[in-house]
Amino acid sequence: IRKQDLVVYRLHDGWDQFPQQGIGHALARTLGWSDKRVDEKEYIYQLPPVALSELAIDIGRKLHKEGLRLIGDPRRMVRKVTLDWGSPGPIDIILKALRHGCDAAVTGEVLDWRDVEFARDAGVAWILMGHQASETPGMQSFYEWFKPQYPMLPGEYASVDDPDRFVMM
Repeated sequence: IRKQDLVVYRLHDGWDQFPQQGIGHALARTLGWSDKRVDEKEYIYQLPPVALSELAIDIGRKLHKEGLRLIGDPRRMVRKVTLDWGSPGPIDIILKALRHGCDAAVTGEVLDWRDVEFARDAGVAWILMGHQASETPGMQSFYEWFKPQYPMLPGEYASVDDPDRFVMM
């Protein structure tokens, strides 16, 4: 970076706060859920009834993932979900899902030893997208916003390959 006189600009956490543009909004757009949001303050979505496994497949395709992790019965019908990204407070996610009557929570990553068992005990299904995959749409959205704001600055979006790999047993 120094040798090439480059600047790396990362506005990850601040970008979460940009209305209609931040990470959550960009992720919802990528998933095709923007018009399905049912709560102004929380990222809660009402979806057409779909099996948990089918919802995960759809999310995986839209995020270009080789696979996603499910917690719960893959045949469980899902109608209402909470959406989060990265590695937020997962127990708070499950409590939010319960408050809003959600069938499932969709997020980036969790701590297995604590969060997975909490979700199972609470009866909330979970789809885990992976940290990087859940935030990539938001970072792309930031670049698309930033570039026209500062056209005099040379810049390009640097994508990173998904670090998750899956094997079938």
